Amino acid sequence: MFRAFLVVIDGFPRRGYNQNMNDLGQNLQLNQKQQLHMTPELLQSIRILQMSHLELTEYIAQEMLENPVLEEAAPESADGTLSAEELRDRIESATEDR
Repeated sequence: MFRAFLVVIDGFPRRGYNQNMNDLGQNLQLNQKQQLHMTPELLQSIRILQMSHLELTEYIAQEMLENPVLEEAAPESADGTLSAEELRDRIESATEDR
């Protein structure tokens, strides 16, 4: 058996039933979800990081053949480091290109 009643909410009368008497309060819910989208750039980065030195060298050579804009950089010194002058020259040439 239901009993009807009249409730005033926000200045407007509303009809309800006594079974819903506890449901008159407000309810707010927040759901949060996190996803990782694998963009093409991210997939390419993962593949490159997993390559061996030989595979990476071949990949770079292939990319240079396919993309005429790419060019090979000047080789570094025997120990793999740059002198301060070489580093300064590279920074200057990179900023001039912009």
